[in-house]
Amino acid sequence: MRLKSAVLLVGVCLLLLGCAQESATATSGPQAGMRMQVTRTYPPLTCPQCTALSMTVRDSTEVRQLYAAALALPAVPPGHLLECPNDLGIVYRLTFFKGAASVAKMDLSATGCRLLVIQNHGRFTNEAFITLFEQVTRLPSLVPPPVN
Repeated sequence: MRLKSAVLLVGVCLLLLGCAQESATATSGPQAGMRMQVTRTYPPLTCPQCTALSMTVRDSTEVRQLYAAALALPAVPPGHLLECPNDLGIVYRLTFFKGAASVAKMDLSATGCRLLVIQNHGRFTNEAFITLFEQVTRLPSLVPPPVN
């Protein structure tokens, strides 16, 4: 009886160790554990209602979703001239991290053409991307409302 109990106990321990290893693998894939640091820069003359912003988004699922959406945006063709009226100069700097390593840096213009720049290459954003960014960062709008 003792031998059967010992064998059963060893079997359960091996099963639990296998499950723990499987769980660790599932959360350590290529984009698991991603986080995003967001800062906002602005010229005070064009955006007097703006305030400094620095935040970290730690929801790895949301960060991965935004990262993938950013990479899927259409690129601005080389040599394409853009006219971006009403650009107030508000820029969100997005820095994506995997663990301690920086994976990518992106600059999102909040006004004007609302381009996303990744490694000096512009991408056209769309309403779906802007909405996703606002949801992930919990910001009500890219441009803070005027102060009354």
